Amino acid sequence: MKDDFAYLKTLVKRLGEKKGISCTQEELKAIEMVINWKWRGNKNDMAFYNAISISAHYNKLHIAYRKCLTCSYEVFLEYAQRLKDEADPIKALELTETGKPIKASKRIIEDLRFQKIENLVRQAKDTEGHPKFKKLEELLVSPGMKHSIKIVFVYEVDTAHYFKQHFQQLYGLKTDV
Repeated sequence: MKDDFAYLKTLVKRLGEKKGISCTQEELKAIEMVINWKWRGNKNDMAFYNAISISAHYNKLHIAYRKCLTCSYEVFLEYAQRLKDEADPIKALELTETGKPIKASKRIIEDLRFQKIENLVRQAKDTEGHPKFKKLEELLVSPGMKHSIKIVFVYEVDTAHYFKQHFQQLYGLKTDV
């Protein structure tokens, strides 16, 4: 059992040094095991805190990915701004429980690849819009659907608020969230 924990500690340390922005299922499970193991025992070991930080990093990346893919580009950009605010020492005073910047957010926004993704999303938003959103808009204003009552279900509340604002402004549609 001690050897298993030594392996997990080594894996978590390696993940902390990893330059990638993705994580395998095995690596995420190892992080969770270290957190659960240390939670019951001695929290003075740095592996515990490293595991929490790395777990937060990959969870935040997963949220960003999901928001970009399933919501709208605007929702993704709002989340990217929140990450920036969490990493900012002054804004973190109001946003975080400890009043300190969040290391995971800082690591993400400082990663050049994330910055490149954010720039690409901004360009796509300004030029073509999110493909799912464009298809929904096309369906809602099509001649056969124009004067009918529609119910649209979305996964994220942020997306629902964005849809509400957009359709009210452009088409004067009565919407509710």
